[in-house]
Parts: sequence; C-alpha cells; structure tokens
Amino acid sequence: MDSLSFKISDAYEGLAETEGIARLEGTTLILEFRTRDVVIGVLKSEMRELSIPIEDLASATYEKGLFGAKVRLRSRRLQAFDDIPGAKGGEVRLAVARALREEAEQFALAVQLRITQQGIRRLDERLFGE
Repeated sequence: MDSLSFKISDAYEGLAETEGIARLEGTTLILEFRTRDVVIGVLKSEMRELSIPIEDLASATYEKGLFGAKVRLRSRRLQAFDDIPGAKGGEVRLAVARALREEAEQFALAVQLRITQQGIRRLDERLFGE
C-alpha cells in the first residue's frame, strides 16, 4: 500500500478539516491535501502538496479505533510538519475511515520500513564511509 486517503479533523482547533492523500515515492512521503472550514462549509484552501524526506521522519505507527484508524507520524524535526494543519509537536495523526483500516496498517508499515532502511543506510555510511 503506497497511498492512503486521510482526514485531519482537529485542524485550527476544530474549526477546519483537512482531507488528502498520503503516498510514498522512493525516499519521500508526499502529503497532498485541502483544508475547509467546518463552521460554514464553504471556504476551501487551495490544494497543497508537501514533500517530506523519509530521513526527517522518526516513526510511523498504526492505531486502530472503534470507528476507524489513525496513522501517527512523528518527525525528527519540528519543521517537518509546520505546514500541515492539525500537526502538533512534531506529530500528525492521519485519520482513516473504518473501511480502510487494513490499508492504513499496511501504509504505516511501509513508511516505517522505509524509515528503518534509511536509518540502516545512514549507519552504513558512518561505519563504512560508503
């Protein structure tokens, strides 16, 4: 699973909702999203696309819930998620519909695998200078 539809419901203290797609492309996590207000429901932001290098991510975990699931992404740098509405303290939680639970779990595992592979590459470079 290399892409996943998501929502972030607590953007701007609950006054907005963000919907988008997360996908993996090589060593980059791409988040493509749009934010709309939940008060009036008319205002929408332009489509945004953020590219986050895998090396900037600390972890990706899957959290199963009663009505859906979440993929929790933690960054190594606070700035990695600065432009994502609802991100706090170097962390963002991507909510996923119940029907996509399995895909969410597979996506979190795929991202975590890339994070681990990147860490091994960095370690190899330090140890062997390659």
